[in-house]
Amino acid sequence: MIAFTRPSAASVGAVCAARWNLPSEPERAALARELAAAEPALELFDDAEAPQLLATAWAEAGAPLPALPPLGTQPAWTAVADRVANWRAEGSETPECLVVVRQPLRAPDPDGQRDWVAAVLRALDADEHPPEGLIAATFFASRDGAVVYNFAEWTSPEAHRAALRRGSYGQHGSIGASPLWRATREHPAITPEHEVRRYQLHRPAAPA
Repeated sequence: MIAFTRPSAASVGAVCAARWNLPSEPERAALARELAAAEPALELFDDAEAPQLLATAWAEAGAPLPALPPLGTQPAWTAVADRVANWRAEGSETPECLVVVRQPLRAPDPDGQRDWVAAVLRALDADEHPPEGLIAATFFASRDGAVVYNFAEWTSPEAHRAALRRGSYGQHGSIGASPLWRATREHPAITPEHEVRRYQLHRPAAPA
């Protein structure tokens, strides 16, 4: 696996990201080629289960974020968000999967963004044994106050799928089963609906 920029790196303070839903693998490959040739340079990730494509650009705290290039294919969502918190597991494993949790709020609420992140951190810290395969979770608050993003580093997509079976809270399951994990899904600031997707760094297809 080729290494990708780790959201948990100390140099990362903000992210500009976009995700596209494509009809098929050929359309995903074509969009990836277009994005790979665009300026500024973007990191591209393939969804592990569907023809979706994620593009990210990282910046240091306070530095200007590059804008995504104009494209004919419209993304399902875009994000401009600042890092607000980070959690790390013990150990030094190398991530091979980026799990992106996109959690909308009921209404734009910067205080609600940070309060929900604090609830997730309490749940993570209270678990005696963190989920196997979770390396780091880095939280970004959108600048419009409407969404929180968790860019989590995992050892593999399979490890994340297995961890979600630890709890049954919410539409995707949960990586914990404690009352504190239930509180993260019942927080008054967030919507019940949220997005959880597993990505791996895009590898262009070899020429025929």
